[in-house]
Amino acid sequence: MNIGIKLLNLASNCTRIRNCIEDYVASIYPFDLHIGWFMGGINYQYPDKPDDGSIGFIAFNVQGKSRLKLKTARYLTRKCELNGGASLNDEQIRILSEKINSLLWTAEELNDIELIRGPDITQAYNDEIGGSSCMTGYNSSYTKLYEINPTRFEMLIICRGNDSARAIIHKLDNSQKLLGVIYTTAEHLLDEMEKYAIGQNWILCTDNSQDKTVWIMSGLYFYDGEIPYMDVLTGGEIYDNLLTVSYNPGSFELCNQNGDLEDGHPCENCGDRVHEDNVYNDNDGNVYCEYCFNESFFQCPGCDAVTHNNDTVHIQDKEIYVCQYCADKHYYKCETCGDYYELDNVQIFNDSTYCESCFDEITDYCENCSELFYTEDLTSVNDNGLLCADCATV
Repeated sequence: MNIGIKLLNLASNCTRIRNCIEDYVASIYPFDLHIGWFMGGINYQYPDKPDDGSIGFIAFNVQGKSRLKLKTARYLTRKCELNGGASLNDEQIRILSEKINSLLWTAEELNDIELIRGPDITQAYNDEIGGSSCMTGYNSSYTKLYEINPTRFEMLIICRGNDSARAIIHKLDNSQKLLGVIYTTAEHLLDEMEKYAIGQNWILCTDNSQDKTVWIMSGLYFYDGEIPYMDVLTGGEIYDNLLTVSYNPGSFELCNQNGDLEDGHPCENCGDRVHEDNVYNDNDGNVYCEYCFNESFFQCPGCDAVTHNNDTVHIQDKEIYVCQYCADKHYYKCETCGDYYELDNVQIFNDSTYCESCFDEITDYCENCSELFYTEDLTSVNDNGLLCADCATV
């Protein structure tokens, strides 16, 4: 296509940008005369790399002003109006802007390809680079096997605008590097990840022509609870307190999503492994086997809350145990003995609550006026029985 007069020589960035735009649009609309006329009328305004060294921006002339700059994709839509006149959609604008950026800057300058190791890998999982998975976000702490073995594990990441991709690089015992499963938020980054890996002479985990039995990594430091879900090297063995992972079956299958080496969860009390379907949890999320849970906890019949046995309250007249919340809400505590009862079995006196037994012990009637008083407030006068203060002075 290449409609329009080239204003600068073929080696100039301006010419390269124009050619890239026109060739790309021509590849989409090779026989559309309307698009051809539109492209011929674009005022490119001498696009080039910004003089201030900004990367991913296009600088251009504006009449009566100094040169301005816009992000490459925005330059294509705002100044070239390719989303309107050439009817390019957002994906096509993205592809074209990446083509232009790759003409003007190297991948390193664009900083969209990076190799990271150590704690940066854990952070990448936490930040969900490449999208969410069972090991990202809150679960990123389960991936610290990578962090504590920085000479054996790296992560390849590509960040392109709002899109990103990641994959673990394994340094095998035979010194070859293996690219693991690629996670990405955009399909177009898959090819870029594989292309980069091939350029580095790495093995792709999807290459079925490889002898996968030699995919072994031994001598790894590890902590149980920090073992990630392994996509490729799923077999685990322990030798001399060091972990070996491989493509071959092992004593452990490293496919748990809770960071544990073995299947299931360790009981908080006895340490035995508990299968996911048989786990009992307290209110803090701690894991217990059925036996230890029943020994230490009970389920409140009033609200179904799980309560430690040390925190239960006995309801004397019903011979049941409830949690403290239900005891305070539905029952009455004796001011003297501290036991709890139902309303029908307590006495309210002077705004205080007493069980029947304590109430009988601490109260009595005045022999003269028959009013009820605390026993300690009654007086015996001349063998006339117990009298209140008023009657005792008569």
